[in-house]
Amino acid sequence: MQILREILGALLFVAGGFFTALLGFNLIQAIVVVDASGSPDAHGMATGLSLVGLVFIGLPALISGWLLLQRGRSRK
Repeated sequence: MQILREILGALLFVAGGFFTALLGFNLIQAIVVVDASGSPDAHGMATGLSLVGLVFIGLPALISGWLLLQRGRSRK
């Protein structure tokens, strides 16, 4: 059971890190890069989607994976 917890923690940590990095990059790009399409909503949608993804997907998965890894290591 402990090895399964460590595997799940590692997978969550890697996936959370990937999504956090990807969404963080998209957030920075949405803030810095000027929208060439001329749509006034495109900037807000890109910024909002990146923030919502960071708060509800990336960071929770990263923190959950880290906590599972720490719990698995503390039991040894």
